[in-house]
Amino acid sequence: MASILKGDRLDPIAGKVRPGTYAAGWIDRRSDLRPSTVAKYKKLLRLQVDPDLGHLELAKIAPSSVRQW
Repeated sequence: MASILKGDRLDPIAGKVRPGTYAAGWIDRRSDLRPSTVAKYKKLLRLQVDPDLGHLELAKIAPSSVRQW
């Protein structure tokens, strides 16, 4: 309970989101991006992130996984 009040608690449901889902939502919420930038980010996500990290939940991506990627 104290961790919730202090704001130290992590939402366990949020950690189950996959990187592609999180990133796509982030891109969609960015109204300041040009269409060409949105297309570039989505392409990079599809070709670079999803093949290697897309199967993992965000909470299970360790720094070592990112370094290896």
